[in-house]
Parts: sequence; structure tokens; C-alpha cells
Amino acid sequence: MAHVDVVIVAYRSKDMLRTALDSIRAYPPSGGASVWVVDNDSRDGTAELIRAEYLDVHFIQAGHNLGFSRA
Repeated sequence: MAHVDVVIVAYRSKDMLRTALDSIRAYPPSGGASVWVVDNDSRDGTAELIRAEYLDVHFIQAGHNLGFSRA
């Protein structure tokens, strides 16, 4: 099975993001995965959550809301 990259664009969705990341951890792809979260300046604790609980996630924190497609 191939290694996959999972990219999640987040904006004020901390609780849903936690659910998604926990699901990826619980059911990882058989070939492995790299998980990326791009935060569109949520200001809801998303950055703190990622930095505290998901150290294996690649995290990009935008300085402002880039919009979904640019992020």
C-alpha cells in the first residue's frame, strides 16, 4: 500500500479537527501517512491543540485567513 499525505485546512473547527486527527491515529493507512494541518488564523485554540497533543502533525499557521483554496 502507498504512503499518503493528508492535508486538512482548519478554520475555527478545533473540535472537529481533534476528531479527524484522532480517527487518523486510530485507523492509520497501511502504507503510513504524513498529516498536515493548515490553520487559517482560527484563534479558537487550534494552534495550541496541535502543538500540545499532535506533535507528529506538520503544522502551518497562516497569519491571516487565506481562504480554503489558497490554504
